[in-house]
Amino acid sequence: MKKSVVFGLLPALLLFNTAARAIPVLQLNIEGGIYDTESQSIATTADSFTLGAYCIDAVNCTTADYFLSVALIPAFPDPVASDPGIGSFDIDGTSYGFNNLVYGIPPVDDYYKDLPPGGIYETYYLELGPFSFDNITYTAFNTQDDYGTVPTVNPSGTMFVENFSVDVSGLNSPYELSFSLYRPISGNKIEKAPYSHDARTIPEPRTLALLGLGLIGLGVSRRFLTRPLRIRHHG
Repeated sequence: MKKSVVFGLLPALLLFNTAARAIPVLQLNIEGGIYDTESQSIATTADSFTLGAYCIDAVNCTTADYFLSVALIPAFPDPVASDPGIGSFDIDGTSYGFNNLVYGIPPVDDYYKDLPPGGIYETYYLELGPFSFDNITYTAFNTQDDYGTVPTVNPSGTMFVENFSVDVSGLNSPYELSFSLYRPISGNKIEKAPYSHDARTIPEPRTLALLGLGLIGLGVSRRFLTRPLRIRHHG
């Protein structure tokens, strides 16, 4: 009876495991980045880094129009009349400042106002694109699991990559950037990378806090592993 229950659960467990490992059609990554549990996205504290946009869609990756949304955080509850002193940031050698940003809910701009909001807040942001992916395939991976990984070219691979060189050294504190990837599709809708596969910059203190939590966890594990093993003897 117990065996039949166990074997009956196996298909469900396998299905759950497969779903958990599914790779999104669109995702972002930061080479050498970490996974920030607070924002639930791939993150970095580096001033300059490579932001990777990844696509797994044999039909659309190299032909459709894709966009990268670059949003300013912390969010602005209301638009402001003049530059609050955000500084500037560079993407692929082009410098962007406050006057290059629009106010709204990223990644929706004036042209796509009839699309459902792709973000959860209003702020100033920049939309880059359209672009399409080069016809070079890479070995696919899930950035939520293998964050920071550098993609490997694979003629038999299924993932397409578009890299952006980002420099935030000119961005003033406390401002950071949040990135999202999407493309417009039929019916006034967008196909977007999941929020768990977005990317962002974070300040150094956040990283130190994450490292501290990791060391605490390591200490707990070591105490558990070094604790003498108690063996119960049954009479």
